[in-house]
Amino acid sequence: MSDDEPLAALLSDISSNSRGATSRLWLLLALLLGASLLVAGYLFLATPTELAPLPTFHPQRIITVDVEGAVNRPGVQNHSLAFDEKLYVAQLVASAGGLAKGADTVYFAKTYNQAQSVDDGYKLYVQKLGEETILKATVGLSQVVNLNSASAATLEDLKGVGEVRAKAIIEHRPYTTLEDFLAKTKLPASLFADKTRFSF
Repeated sequence: MSDDEPLAALLSDISSNSRGATSRLWLLLALLLGASLLVAGYLFLATPTELAPLPTFHPQRIITVDVEGAVNRPGVQNHSLAFDEKLYVAQLVASAGGLAKGADTVYFAKTYNQAQSVDDGYKLYVQKLGEETILKATVGLSQVVNLNSASAATLEDLKGVGEVRAKAIIEHRPYTTLEDFLAKTKLPASLFADKTRFSF
């Protein structure tokens, strides 16, 4: 064997090892690329979890009213309403269990607008049959007239009121004070100068 043969063998081993290392390197790179593509595909195709909608907050207010007289469940009512929601006379009657037996339904239909909205502190009084006649006989004497609950007939009997003004009084209910009453109805203060005769 010549002196050049060991050198040639060494160079051949080095070349073989280098090719093997290069092959392993390329294999490793191919595996890493494949894994990266799999992860990217999973992330792309995966459906993201939808966020739950935030609860909507609706501010509430309490309306307190008093329904008395010829209804099935008379008494004070508390109604929880949204700030832009209205409460109507028809709802008050329904919450009171409807008109009771013996209620003056004709008077009620003539006197109250069931589509009228009401405010906090509203008072509704439903008369019984024959009750209007009794009130008409006593009004004008020493009776104190409640301007929030008096019937149309009772109001008409007041001096200087009459049918048109009685209707205006009923339509603008409720009232809290005489000043509030006069501001809403635009009626002459002189007609209600005797404050002892009226209540709210």
